[in-house]
Amino acid sequence: MTKIALYGALFGVISLSAQDPAAVQQKLVDQAKAMITSDQIISSSPVKGAPYSAQSTSETVQVLADGNRITNTNSTTIYRDSQGRERREQSSSILISDPVEGVNYTLRPETRIALKNFQPKLVKRQEKEATKAKLDLESIIKADVPMIVMHSMGSDTPVVTFDDTKEENLGTQMIEGVTAEGTRRTTTIAPGQIGNERSIVTVNERWHSPELHVVVMSTRSDPRTGTTTYKLTNINRSEPAPTLFQVPPDYTLQDLTGGRSASKPEEDRGK
Repeated sequence: MTKIALYGALFGVISLSAQDPAAVQQKLVDQAKAMITSDQIISSSPVKGAPYSAQSTSETVQVLADGNRITNTNSTTIYRDSQGRERREQSSSILISDPVEGVNYTLRPETRIALKNFQPKLVKRQEKEATKAKLDLESIIKADVPMIVMHSMGSDTPVVTFDDTKEENLGTQMIEGVTAEGTRRTTTIAPGQIGNERSIVTVNERWHSPELHVVVMSTRSDPRTGTTTYKLTNINRSEPAPTLFQVPPDYTLQDLTGGRSASKPEEDRGK
């Protein structure tokens, strides 16, 4: 009962109608997609002494019933220095995380505007709590206990259980010049759990570099959402230029901190 309550609390933010099974299933799909990108975001816990730069690519391929294919690809250039500062260049913006100063910058190349904000302690605490919940969830999976994915919201609400989850150690291999440790998790949803006539099998493969403390490659295969592949390429272990973590002089800085120090307690910032 405790395990069911844990997962119900984790997904308690999902407010869906009990009479809308399709919405429940779509929310499950969205959560599944979010899992594979969780390793790609800038972490609130800086990694020091492991500088690198690389190109990350995330590709999702979904094959429709008529054979049509939908492919979406996103690329990001990543930099991290020895002090844990990170820079991520995306198509429309550049994100800079500076844990030394306790601030984040969002650069808008089109308008040459830079937004400066705190790295709020509240956000860090929420991320830690989410990480703990994820670890608690993984411990349930490893214990081979049936897992509740959607808490009960009424007698008509489908409750999804994973009858079989297996995790394999794939050993180590060199990926883009770094050593990576691999794991594969195979999960089976039994027939009838979400109206499925046959079992649904999802496979998650993850290769993590203990040297860089990042995921260098991961793959998620799910017949409902397709296959999503994430990979780091062109990994360079040298120290990035310091200017990459600074606001360019030709940008207009919009200071959303109000000039207050990031070192002040969060509850004092409004005074």
